[in-house]
Amino acid sequence: MAFQYANNQWELPSFHIQSMQANATDTKQAVVGQVDSLVQAHIVPSLSNTVVYYGAKLSPAYTTPPWNPYISTPKSAGTSSSDTLPTQVRPIVSMHTAKSGRAWRGRLYGATPSVLFSDANGAPLPALSSAWLATLDPWRAGLNVSGTTWNMVLLHHQKPPPAPLVPPDLVTLLEFQDRFATQRRSGAYGRPNSEPW
Repeated sequence: MAFQYANNQWELPSFHIQSMQANATDTKQAVVGQVDSLVQAHIVPSLSNTVVYYGAKLSPAYTTPPWNPYISTPKSAGTSSSDTLPTQVRPIVSMHTAKSGRAWRGRLYGATPSVLFSDANGAPLPALSSAWLATLDPWRAGLNVSGTTWNMVLLHHQKPPPAPLVPPDLVTLLEFQDRFATQRRSGAYGRPNSEPW
């Protein structure tokens, strides 16, 4: 996913999905369309109208043979007329697998919402949690796209050979954090990019 802020900064929240179906119908373009539909329905209303959901990109992490990425560019502006929070303020979603320990967990830093989605103490409102979970949880549960089921997974960094490839683990639980994360590199002094990918 790619979000563009008014100062031409880009934010690229990402997650991984896979299809375990052998000889599955090529539904990758439809998958990108489904990401767009979920983001536009749930996340775009939480964004200031100075923020644009640029689109989504689906590309291979490790597969043989490799294939070209599928990219969408709906360029949907947020629908809130209120200002955005500072861009280093980010919602965070934790991803858990069936295994315990830090190596088996992940996180996604979301796009900075409008000020209407933060309470008086600077914490995310429940509506923001609902929006991100409504967007991501269908993938965790296994989303059927044109007859092919896609599941959210946690990838593991591959060590150099001869270390074996550690297969991805299914994400079993998504947890929206009750505090915003702060990322200095996402602030007003971060490096703007001309294109998201």
